[in-house]
Amino acid sequence: MAEKYKTIAAQTASECRERNSRFLGFAYPVCEEGQIKSIIHDLKSKYPDATHDCFAWVLGSEASKYRTFDDGEPLNSAGKPILRQIHSLGLTNVLVVVVRYFGGKKLGIPGLIQNYGLAAKMALEQAVIIEKQVKQIFSIYSNKEESHKVYELARRLGVEIVSKDSNGNMTFEMKVDIEMLDQFVHLCSKYPNLVVEYQRTE
Repeated sequence: MAEKYKTIAAQTASECRERNSRFLGFAYPVCEEGQIKSIIHDLKSKYPDATHDCFAWVLGSEASKYRTFDDGEPLNSAGKPILRQIHSLGLTNVLVVVVRYFGGKKLGIPGLIQNYGLAAKMALEQAVIIEKQVKQIFSIYSNKEESHKVYELARRLGVEIVSKDSNGNMTFEMKVDIEMLDQFVHLCSKYPNLVVEYQRTE
């Protein structure tokens, strides 16, 4: 498994026009499909009169999960050109949406491919590309009396507790760099009363 991956630092936007059609490009850093669905829902609410909302996304530290969507445009004329722009920069954990307003003149499949790709490219060109460490997310469960051991574990590793929840017992979520995984597993073995479950890689 790779220890690092490239993504974008923050949301960006772009716009290009062709024969009165407008192509609004939006790029987002994302880490899970639920987040993607929420962003697309918000864009549809913001631009309710748009003709098409086409997109592509890539997820996972090894860019192993991806999807394209043409939203009624001819097959592979929108989503795939967007995806090619993401792949061309070697990015993952990225969503790019291109919102189209039809201008009254058909562009043909070559014109659609060119403009969807261009809007995606322009949005990604606005982005700051960053390199992130691959992390594995674990849930750690303890009773309240043992919860101090979770903080001790985090301190010894120098890692972040990203969330905690108290509902009778304690539930913590911890992010661990992939390069520290062996050390994490070794230290967890010293706390037999803690229940540790792998959740996902980010």
